[in-house]
Amino acid sequence: MYDLFQKLCEKYNVDYADLLFARNDSERVYAHDLDISISRNSTCGTGLRILKNGQWSISSSTEKMPVEKLFRETYKLSSKRLEGTSKIDFKPQKPIKDKHSTRFKIDPFMVHEKEKVKLLTNVKKNIVSPQIKTTRSVVVFAKSDERFINSEGSDIETSYCKSIFMTSSIARKGDNIQPVTYRRAFISGYEGPASIDIERITSDLKSKAERMLNAKSAPAGKFTIVCDPELTGLFFHEAVGHACEADSVLNKTSILRGKVGDKIASGKVTLTDDPRKRAWGNYKYDDEGIPASSTEIISKGILRGYIHSRETASRMGVEPTGNGRSDSTFSFPIPRMSNLVVKRGEQSFLEITDLKKGIYAKGLGGGQVDIIKGNFIFGCEEAFLIEKGEISTPLREVSFSGNILTSLKKIDAVGNKAVRTAAGGTCGKKGQFVPVGEISPHIRIRNVMVGGRQ
Repeated sequence: MYDLFQKLCEKYNVDYADLLFARNDSERVYAHDLDISISRNSTCGTGLRILKNGQWSISSSTEKMPVEKLFRETYKLSSKRLEGTSKIDFKPQKPIKDKHSTRFKIDPFMVHEKEKVKLLTNVKKNIVSPQIKTTRSVVVFAKSDERFINSEGSDIETSYCKSIFMTSSIARKGDNIQPVTYRRAFISGYEGPASIDIERITSDLKSKAERMLNAKSAPAGKFTIVCDPELTGLFFHEAVGHACEADSVLNKTSILRGKVGDKIASGKVTLTDDPRKRAWGNYKYDDEGIPASSTEIISKGILRGYIHSRETASRMGVEPTGNGRSDSTFSFPIPRMSNLVVKRGEQSFLEITDLKKGIYAKGLGGGQVDIIKGNFIFGCEEAFLIEKGEISTPLREVSFSGNILTSLKKIDAVGNKAVRTAAGGTCGKKGQFVPVGEISPHIRIRNVMVGGRQ
């Protein structure tokens, strides 16, 4: 395939071309209480991009279409550049030839389904509680084999295996209904979910449900907020990461446009994007064959740069950062985050929570960010009052809001221990969904609006 592709690129005299072939296998075992369902799926796809006369032509197929035919049909679309479109010019990159696969011990597709069902039914058996009314659990496995070839001579083969375990229960006390969730993502085979201590996590979920059912409503007003590592990761992902994706900057939809070199955050804040870290957004090469690397976004409060695909890097006159990502062979690579890493600071947890009054916010509760105006609102899964340095009263329905640039400068403490977000996550943008991760410490933000918008 490699030699044929190079001959086709030469024959049609393209400016640039790349081909991505992918085979994906997945299995999902789901339990609603003790009702079980199992589904499996297998797909193949080929995606081709041709750059000719300064514009892209793109095709994809799930059929076993010969490469020559796919190339010929795609090339027809590039016969002339459409009027009014800007010319695309790529910086050439050194060719890479490599084979890479993630490490795993047990192939999940070779494990009998009875083992997977037992894993989920053990959750229901151990989480029995007067308050918990229903439980849903799921385990998902995915394997992928990909091959990337381009006209510059790159030929990269990648294989990975991932798995996710999640359980969610609904607890009820009178009219008060509270969901409690545990999720764990593994860059591994079946050994990941099999290592979960079901008795421990169900005990933790029952205790959490009890706390949340008896928690008080969140107070309203301005408070100092201490964010746990999961919430810290979500905050930087939504409030900073998306605003630093270069297509948003070029489209003039980012509040951080034109601010490279400016101080946008507290001097305690250093932020990088690093797909090489073994977190959920891990990869060795992006979907344009660019090697993964650590990209410094913020250094001691100063904005240092953005994350790029090859196209946005060329348009801005910089080197690509290895963040050109697509979710399938049918999608065009665009700048996306991988693993955001908040550099750990110097404060211990006891020092960070040494407050007369504040709120300790934990877990992922969702949120919304307007990266044009810079306004955000986030929720957390669980929260507590901090009183005289002690974690005290449980709170529910806690949300906090503010402005990105204002809040980044109010970060006055960063924890000395960074934690990899174990839950994993999927980020959506322009209809594409890719895995992302965070490695973060606790942070403290002063004067944040709680229980309403500013």
